[in-house]
Amino acid sequence: MKIRLVTVVWGREYVDTFLRTGLRTLVADGNCPGLARAHDVIYTIYTSQDTVEQIEAAPLFALLREKINVHLHVFSPEEIDATNYGSHGVFWNRELEVARHESAVLFFIIPDVLYAENALTRWASRFEAGAGAIFTIGPQVALETIVPEIESRFAGNDSVCALSQDDLYDLLFRHFHPLHVAMRHDSDRRPSHPEYDLRLVPRHGFVIREIVSHPFCVYPKLFNSLRHYGPRDHLDRIVIEQCLTLSVEPIIKRVHGFYRPRPLDDARLSNMAVWYNYYAVESCEYESTFTYEICASKDSMWPVERRRAVAGGRFFRSQMISAGRLCQIFADLRQRQSHKAANILALAVYAGRLRRCLSIPEGATILVPSESALEADARVNSLLALGQEKALVDLISDHIIFQKQDAMKSGRLRNCIRQNEHGLAPGEGALYTARGLPAENLVGHAVRLQAPFKVGSFTVIMIDRVLWRDAVPPHPVVSEGVSPALQPDVHGQPLAAPVVTASTAEHQESLGVDASTFVVPAWAQSSSLRRAIFYAAHVPLLEPLVAAAFHRKYYPRVMPLIQYENAAVHFARRMPRALLRRLRDVPGLAPIMRRGIYIARRILEEIRRNGVSHLWRLALSRLKRTLGPKASIDTIPKHKIELIDEIRNVRTMEVCANVLEDLQTKMVSDQFKSAPLALLRNLLSEMKLDVKKSDKVERSLIKLTQSDPEWADPWLELGFLREDQGRSEDALLCFSRAMKGKKAGGGSSLDPHPAVMAAVHRGRALAKAGNDEGARQCFEAALSQDPAQRLAAIELANVLRRLGHINEALMFYSDGMYYQETRWSLPVPPRSLETLRLPHLTGRMTAILEPGFFPAIS
Repeated sequence: MKIRLVTVVWGREYVDTFLRTGLRTLVADGNCPGLARAHDVIYTIYTSQDTVEQIEAAPLFALLREKINVHLHVFSPEEIDATNYGSHGVFWNRELEVARHESAVLFFIIPDVLYAENALTRWASRFEAGAGAIFTIGPQVALETIVPEIESRFAGNDSVCALSQDDLYDLLFRHFHPLHVAMRHDSDRRPSHPEYDLRLVPRHGFVIREIVSHPFCVYPKLFNSLRHYGPRDHLDRIVIEQCLTLSVEPIIKRVHGFYRPRPLDDARLSNMAVWYNYYAVESCEYESTFTYEICASKDSMWPVERRRAVAGGRFFRSQMISAGRLCQIFADLRQRQSHKAANILALAVYAGRLRRCLSIPEGATILVPSESALEADARVNSLLALGQEKALVDLISDHIIFQKQDAMKSGRLRNCIRQNEHGLAPGEGALYTARGLPAENLVGHAVRLQAPFKVGSFTVIMIDRVLWRDAVPPHPVVSEGVSPALQPDVHGQPLAAPVVTASTAEHQESLGVDASTFVVPAWAQSSSLRRAIFYAAHVPLLEPLVAAAFHRKYYPRVMPLIQYENAAVHFARRMPRALLRRLRDVPGLAPIMRRGIYIARRILEEIRRNGVSHLWRLALSRLKRTLGPKASIDTIPKHKIELIDEIRNVRTMEVCANVLEDLQTKMVSDQFKSAPLALLRNLLSEMKLDVKKSDKVERSLIKLTQSDPEWADPWLELGFLREDQGRSEDALLCFSRAMKGKKAGGGSSLDPHPAVMAAVHRGRALAKAGNDEGARQCFEAALSQDPAQRLAAIELANVLRRLGHINEALMFYSDGMYYQETRWSLPVPPRSLETLRLPHLTGRMTAILEPGFFPAIS
């Protein structure tokens, strides 16, 4: 069998980690040497020019060359972005194409991964038995503690490191990384990228379910499509292997994901749907059905606790997938200009917990009322108010249709259908809604407005009305040829026949209308003049004028945004396009035109989504930011900026220590004593920076707020410190001052403004205390400065809905359907805590304030 191995590594620190960790396990007999003896193996290592000598000088690299055919490929700086660690994908994709061409199996050899002694040969045997891809997990362990232990157990930097699976588990228990520890389901600091759903079994071990990942090795020629290196077909050829690897990472890596306490609540889980849809492919969904067990000791209690943990992980998986499906439907509705339906869906997701209340079988048909139907139906708007969540979810459920055999796969739907099967009229019982109720009568009078379209496995059909169950007779005689049009054919595609009544079909035929592709609204059907106005309104140059002239409430009635199959309309649409093509040929005009068209489309899209008033509010906020005072302070001395960075580094160390301490306490076993926790506590104690024993950090923050009261960063950090101390009133005062402050010049543009984060935290605290009006002001202040704060938009929508502002709440619920990654303004972490220096905090402090002093805050 032909096998290709690929490693991408650059940067002296990263290469040093590779030589001290991954390479030492690769040269173990059961890995690269054993693989080379049994197969035709080529190992390609991509690296930069400045690290070639470092690799070639390593004794273990010379040993590797003796055992296996190694190609050292030096890439140029132009080939990748060396500042982006994700640039390794350039060479991974290159090797995928080579492996596909050569019919070879490709192993992704990650530089800072420890491999069990027989991992590679075991995986190769799986491919010999017919595997197409191998998935496993590589839990993270702390670099600063595990490397010294390995080097002490396997003396010398040039010694081979052979680790059994039991050795690997033992290292994991004692060196578990705080990032993966924070991915516990009950963690109050759940990161924003929960690749793992980790559940503890106290005194025994862990149960892990991987939500998003890529294979460790793959046979690319087998699969028709790979996305993010994961297969999208032939899932039956995927093999799940128990843990044979550990990933070695610095202790304070990616702390920005869990720097502040925030459990994974309903809103955050639904918000992560966009992240999940982007990274998770079919193979990830398949892998997440399995659980990885890492157990230290098995006794009579292990099976019981394990079953409970597995069941909890199974439920979390189902919720993550449901959130992803709803997000896909939302995005497609937005793309097809069904903004009202999309906004109602967003409200139901966040306010009605739709993800938990609704079961949608694969292959279901989703009926979506048109924009005009939703605007004209007053009952719909009444369901958006506070306290009507159940009725809204029931209404949405009645618009989801599926066949009985599909519903039998869901236990909830199966029970609902069995409860409602008694007393059905003849002809009923073939189709059901997501409430488990018969659907034939409910959809019998609906008119399909457009050709159906697919969203994942679902078929979406736009209809002309809202389906109310109490508005139809209980047991009608079902007309033949009506309900069956909603059912998919044998190929899984919707049938071509539209869902229409006889009278509607006759009327449309008299107008020359094909109901499956062309619809004239009711107001235009009464006269030729109105129909002419209707056609004229759809000339592209008039659309923005019509949109700007009417409020968003009436805009869908005036000009339904539907594509029409008509020669006159096509001709009117082709004219401006032909003119634009001519203008593109004018030298120098093309870039200006592209920019103008882009801006015009953005403006028109914003008007269609939220109306002119919302666009005007956005324009005013942008103008205020442009003409207002400077958003940063350039006069903050460098030593003060360094001091705030040191304080944040200390706080990140405290965060990691708290996460690890919580794990160690809950595991209740000496086998899980955390070496990284001991290291962090020792470092903080040696530097006299342990918060439990020293108030140096607090005094430094107070001094910074006194010396530069307009600087927002110290106020924000002091507010976080007061929160952790339980001094909520003082924290609110600090956040209030930070909201009015500015940030220091420089820093990453990706980091959120401290004033924005202070406004979000103050608003969250006020909302929790019942002060909705104050919370509203804080959230609006945050979003006016940073509209990308999606979680704040969700909380603002909840506040607005409690205050009775339903239409505004809809807009912010809709904004919350787009993903926000949790980020904080933190300094770039070092590769190892050994290189961390805190000269300002550990040196002599001048003019230290008296203990207990707190500056007056207005």
